[in-house]
Order: sequence, then C-alpha cells, then structure tokens
Amino acid sequence: MNLNLKPTINHNIIDTIEVLKKIWFNITKLRKFQLCFILILSIISSIAEVISIGAVIPFLTVLAAPEIIFEHDRAQTIIKLLSIKEANDLIIPITISFVISSIIAGFMRWLMIFCQTKTSYAIGADISILMFKRTLQAPYSSHINNNSSNVISSITIKSQGIVDNILYPIIFILSSFIIIIFITTSLLIIDTLIALSLITSFGIVYLFISILTRPKLNYYGSEISYLIFKVTKLVKESLSAIRDLIISNTQNYYLSIFQEFERKLRNTQANVKIISMSPRFFVESAGIAIIAFIACFLAIEKDGLLNVIPSLGALILGAQRMLPLAQQIYGNWSLVIAGKASALDALNLLKKENKCLDCKESNTLLNFEYHIEIKKLSFSFNESSKNILQNINLKIKKGQHIGILGTTGSGKSTLLDIVMGLHTPTQGSIFLDNVEIGHKNIISLRKKISQVSQTFFLLDGTILDNIAFGVSADNINIDQVHQAAKIAQIHDTIISWENKYSTLVGEGGIKISGGQRQRIAIARALYRNSEILILDEATSALDINTEEKFIKSLKKYKKNCTVIMVAHRLQSLSNCDALIKLENGKIISKGSFKKIMGT
Repeated sequence: MNLNLKPTINHNIIDTIEVLKKIWFNITKLRKFQLCFILILSIISSIAEVISIGAVIPFLTVLAAPEIIFEHDRAQTIIKLLSIKEANDLIIPITISFVISSIIAGFMRWLMIFCQTKTSYAIGADISILMFKRTLQAPYSSHINNNSSNVISSITIKSQGIVDNILYPIIFILSSFIIIIFITTSLLIIDTLIALSLITSFGIVYLFISILTRPKLNYYGSEISYLIFKVTKLVKESLSAIRDLIISNTQNYYLSIFQEFERKLRNTQANVKIISMSPRFFVESAGIAIIAFIACFLAIEKDGLLNVIPSLGALILGAQRMLPLAQQIYGNWSLVIAGKASALDALNLLKKENKCLDCKESNTLLNFEYHIEIKKLSFSFNESSKNILQNINLKIKKGQHIGILGTTGSGKSTLLDIVMGLHTPTQGSIFLDNVEIGHKNIISLRKKISQVSQTFFLLDGTILDNIAFGVSADNINIDQVHQAAKIAQIHDTIISWENKYSTLVGEGGIKISGGQRQRIAIARALYRNSEILILDEATSALDINTEEKFIKSLKKYKKNCTVIMVAHRLQSLSNCDALIKLENGKIISKGSFKKIMGT
C-alpha cells in the first residue's frame, strides 16, 4: 500500500480543484449566487450552533446553583428587566432561552441541508442538460470518434455521480468546516487545554485512517468509472443486437458478462461506502472514552464535579455536535476521492466545441435560386489517412435530380455528408449561389436540406410523431404530414390501419416492415418541405413499382426541389436528370443515364 502521503494528497486536491473549476465555469450566475448564499448561511448556522453550545453553561449552572448567576454582575441587567426577585426564578427563563437557542440551531441545520441538497441537484441538472446540449450540437466528426456508450453513461449515470460524489459532498464539507471552526473556537474559549486535547485526538484518528484508505479510494474511483462504461456499453449493444442474440441463442453469454461487471461495480461501490462510514464507530468510542477520562480528571483535580458541570456540559455538547460533522467531512471527502475519476470523465463532454454552437447566422440568410457548386474539393478524416474524395468539381442546378453511382467505398456517402455540412472539406469549397459555405452560415444551409440516409432512426412513438420529427404536438401541420406520406407512398397503408397515424411503430420501428419504415423516413424528410433533398440508398427496401411511383410523385409535387440521390440499383437512377460516377474518390464521368450506362 502506498503511504507516500504528500504526492497522493496533492494529486487528489489538484484533481478535485480541476473538477470544481469545470463545474464553476459551466454553471449559471444564479447557481453561483446560490452557492454564495449557502456560504453566508453556513456562517449564520455556525453562530447559532455556538450560541446553543454557550447557552448550556448558564442552563446547567442555574440548575445546579442558581445563586451563582443571580449574583453575577453581568446578569443584573436582565434580572432587573425581568423583575426577578429570587435565584430560583431564573430557572424557567434560562431554560426557555436554552430551548429556543437549540431549536434555532436545529432549524438552521435543517435549512442548511435543504439549501445544500436543492442547489447541488439543481446544478447537477444544469450540467447534465449542458452535456446533452454540447453532445447534440457537437460536430458530426466528434460523434464518429466518440463511443456512444461512454456518452450515454456520462450524461445519465456519471452526471448523477457528479451530484452525489462531488457537488453535495464538497458543499457539505465547506459548510461543515466553517461550523467546526466556530465550535472549536468557542470550546477553546471555555477551556483551552481540554478542548485542544479533544480536538487533537479526533484529528489524529481521522488523519491516520485517511492515510490508510486514500490509495484504495483512488483505485476504487477509477474502477467505478470503467465499470459504469462497460455495463452501459454491454446493455446498449445487447439490446441493439437482440435479434441476433435470440437467433444464435447466445443470451446467456452476454448475461454472464453483465453479471461479472455489475457485481464488480456494486461491490466496489459498497467498498467505498464502507470506507467512508467506518471511522465513525471508532471515533465515537474514542470520544466517549476521552470525555470520560476528562470528567474523571476534573472531578479529582477540582474537588468534585459539581463546579465543573457547566463547562463539562458545554464541552460534551460541542463534541457531540462536532463528531458527526467530522465524520461527515471524512465520509464526503472519501466520496470525492472515489468519484473524481467518473466526474472528470463525464465533464470532458463539456469540452466539446462547435463553431456553430453559439455563433449567430449571417445577417443575410442564404438564398438558393440558381445552383450548388463544388470546387476542387478533397477530403480525408485526418492528416495521416489518404483522401476519400479527390479534386471534386460539380455544379447542380436548382430543381435538378442528380444521381450518384459508384462501387462500395467510392466516396458517395461521404460526398453527401460534406454537402450537408456534416464534414468540413480538407481542401476546396462548396458554394450556394456563389456564397461560400462556412461555419457562420452552415445552419442556414442545413435549414434548406432534408435527408434520408442508409441507416435511419424511428422514434418509439406514433407514425405522426415520426413523420413530424422534432415538432411539438401543438405545431404539427396534419395536412403537410398527409401530403408527405402520400408522396412517400405510405398514406394509403397508414389509413388502412386501425389507429391510422396514431399507430405505434415500436422501438426502431420494429412493429412495421422494412419498406414501411423506409417510406416513413422518406415522409419525414418531405415533411420539412426543404429545397434540397438528399437520398442515400433511401429506396433500397422498396420494390421497383413503389419506388417508381415515389419518384414520379416527387417530381410532380416537388418540382423546385433539388434532389441528390445515391442508389446501388441502377433502375433507381434512371429518372435522374444527370448522373455522376465516382471511383476511388474521383468523378470519372458525368452525363445522362444513357450516356453513363453506355460508357
């Protein structure tokens, strides 16, 4: 076990500060104000605790020997104000004062917990929302490079860990530390030697336990972060491949792997919990022993315990208040050490940058009246890889239907992704009516584009939800939905079903056929009524007759719509105005269907 304390402490503190900096710079002004309010509330609560502890001295004194307070010079003003004539008359008002101070201190403790909890979870929600926003609005290239299971676990499980293991513990540690400082100061004033002995004893116990457990907590923290990712990844992949699992009868294989990871995760989390809670029992026992020896010492040294009961009562009450706080500080710091790895992993999502995320669209929105032009375009995913596209030059007139054909891997889908602004060209440019497309106007371009890709996603909802994708129920244009479905050749099928457009398609459209799913995806693209329609193998699941009806309907009802279409089935491209043929990332021929097929 590594007992090299200073580097370990520094490492933990630096990592924790890094986590807190990332949180601080990504929260709103309101949350920062709430945190400052909690700090002020901690000071007020500390004062209330000190008053309640201090109130125990006159309370116990008046119970044991009321004449001491009755004859005290500083008490005369209050005695006269309350018209108290005898020493015993002090018992009721001082008892009431002690009870009130205790109630106020208790209320302040509750208020602290209320504010700490509410603020911590509100910040957690803000961070989770911000993670999701950054993820959704990140460049398409970052989605290609990131593991979706890690993203999902970060936004859901690990973001909750930021609340439970970082935010709430740190806020509680700071507020508890402030209260302990105030209580310690008051105890030192009451009896410096005894208070110092008590506090030092507790401090040594916690420091020793902390030294022993810190390496384990660091290890457990990294292990928890890794296991959360593995469990999320396994569940996601298993559900995505459920058809294959059922057919191959391999469910038990994945179940055994899940059992292994899940049990390791829960066991590791349990170990962290045990470590964070264990010192309490040793310290409480030690505390009772120390207080007992102090009481014994005072009774012997000062000829009886009666004269020191008030001071001893205050010390015991102060220790009783401090011990739970000290334990909670240790326990919460243990959670911070174990949770910082997962927190840093999750907060890395906030690093995602997108030039379009906060930029404003250009003052003059893009117009599309004439053509799309691609000039000298080349593309590769990184500097070390070869170009997927090379020196592409192409002009597409508004309203044209352009077909792209080529063998698998020739760069067809990549070219479409670049036209849609999902990838940035390595070289060359794309122009819309002679205006170059860049990050300042890419959003305006995308508003003009609808697409159906080779792999599309259907919501686990109704057909209406899927066609009007991303539109709230109140804003759906039903006539436009029907029109899009008619062009996509799915309307007649939908209205023949019992629930019509309210029919549930199931997760990923599992309750309907492949051809029906594809036509709903086409209807979704058409519903947007965009000026440019991208179809990447969008009719592969349709029979030739249905596909031909769709193409004719598209030309009839979307005359001004520019269509760029990729298909492996040559017949699908026969009605296009022009074709381009790609090979190894280069355009090797352009022209009509007859011309291309004749070469």
